[in-house]
Amino acid sequence: MIRIISAAIASALLLAACGDPAKPEVAITPETKPAAAPSAELTFEDVIATFDATKQHLVWVLPPGVSANGPFGAHVTVKADGTTELDTVIPLTAEKPAAGSRPEYPAGAEVLRLSTDESYLQRLEEIRGVMTAITSKLGPGHGELIVTSDIGTKIADTHREEYCVTQKLPPVAIYLEQGEPSRLQKLPIGGAEAILQSAILGSCAAPPN
Repeated sequence: MIRIISAAIASALLLAACGDPAKPEVAITPETKPAAAPSAELTFEDVIATFDATKQHLVWVLPPGVSANGPFGAHVTVKADGTTELDTVIPLTAEKPAAGSRPEYPAGAEVLRLSTDESYLQRLEEIRGVMTAITSKLGPGHGELIVTSDIGTKIADTHREEYCVTQKLPPVAIYLEQGEPSRLQKLPIGGAEAILQSAILGSCAAPPN
């Protein structure tokens, strides 16, 4: 189990596009995140906190040789001292734009254009509400947010030596897509980068195709 101190990053992982057959868990203790300071550059956390499911999409660009498969959803469990207080699934759908169809989509890359529905903000507020209630009732350190996903990744045989043996995995890129015509804004993902790469490399345990 991976423990993350920032509640914002854990919320961001509700829309993470990479998992592995072992279903890695992400757990945090509830805490209050201060309001983000005004900035011309959006952070990954800012986008997740204000995500508009009717107008926006998250686009993940996976390294060449890495493919992803569904089901595309985020299973969210909130516990208090080991007792489940909330168990829900945030639905996700994914399209796969062609590699090379935009400058941001390099040849050979797997591109996931993730969407959710209008229930996203309601579900996110429900999760935050349960976490806040646990903290109010029991104090800090008693709550746990666990996010798992059935999304799986596979590594092509042509890249197994590079990725699985030498452990040289290119960065995962994530973009916010919005507007008409659509435009992409690259987002910094900070500490989540290592988690996503670890999840992808979990596929190295699977036998070659």
